[in-house]
Amino acid sequence: MYQGHGGDLTAVQDQLGLRKEEILDFSTNVNPLGVPGNGLKAFRNSWAEIGSYPDPYCRALRRKASIRYGLPENHILAGNGTTEFIFLIPRAFQLKSAVIFCPTYQDYEEAARLAGYPVQDAFLKLTPDIQDLHAVLSGLKGENHLVFLCNPNNPTGSYFPAENVRWLIKTHPGHLFVVDEAYADFIAGESVSLLRFPLEKNVIVLRSLTKIFSIPGLRLGLAFASEEIIQKLNDAKEPWTVNTPAQRAGETLLGEKSFIEKTGRFVQKNRERFIKKLEPVKGFYPLPSAVNFFLVRLGEGLSAGRLKDQLLEKKILIRNGGDIKGLGPEYIRLAVKKEIDQEALVSALNGRGG
Repeated sequence: MYQGHGGDLTAVQDQLGLRKEEILDFSTNVNPLGVPGNGLKAFRNSWAEIGSYPDPYCRALRRKASIRYGLPENHILAGNGTTEFIFLIPRAFQLKSAVIFCPTYQDYEEAARLAGYPVQDAFLKLTPDIQDLHAVLSGLKGENHLVFLCNPNNPTGSYFPAENVRWLIKTHPGHLFVVDEAYADFIAGESVSLLRFPLEKNVIVLRSLTKIFSIPGLRLGLAFASEEIIQKLNDAKEPWTVNTPAQRAGETLLGEKSFIEKTGRFVQKNRERFIKKLEPVKGFYPLPSAVNFFLVRLGEGLSAGRLKDQLLEKKILIRNGGDIKGLGPEYIRLAVKKEIDQEALVSALNGRGG
């Protein structure tokens, strides 16, 4: 059974007997600016179409994605969030093992294990060098391994420039790389994205529309790869996974370039502001990040689990790093939110008991 991830807002809501809007959620990494107005309008207009089956091939959506990213339509596949692809890819390919660089997004390991893969965890420092990844891959026995790489990385917020990742992929052509760029849009200029270059034959790039456009309840993601890989994924995936409202919203949202730029500026400003507010809090050591979330290392005598429970009493939810492989109970992860929400969290931290 899929265990989910993050703070599980619904479970907390049931536990506390509260409505979701009563809980200040720092555990979920979606855009704090919410859904662009044009996307909401397209979603509402799509209701008239729900009496018909959706386009199983998402043709209009893929055309928009082709224009947005400059890749042919037959190199693009749409799915029910990038989660669909993370679980689909290990099933669609028969490879020796899954290689996962920790700490990182936990669904990679769960997806690999469900597909019967042996998992090789590589524990790295929180801000690794591309040579650290190269050393891990060079030490593998043989070729034909599935390599997951989250870039920018969740939960650390660090990233590799696209040129470095491309070098790694070209240096190890015998492996299949899954490069998850769910948070790439939060970095201004997209220097992180492989989609700036022609894609190598041994890579699948994932892009989430869920995070940047704040539509986790709608679910929408894209996969980019060679025509051969896309065809193999399409043959292995279930039909009808992207509903019509999601397709129509996505077609509009892919044109929201100014909104993405606005988000990048907002995140950079408010992340630094948030970190400065937390630095004076005793026992709190925020770590650098490039995206819309960051880690905090807790000082001696503090634990993530206990702190989470204390904050829940104040209707605030954070991400406990104790259940993320490669971190531990001395870490929490916080999402960047608006200044009023930052103030509420800092006030709660200063007012908590020992």
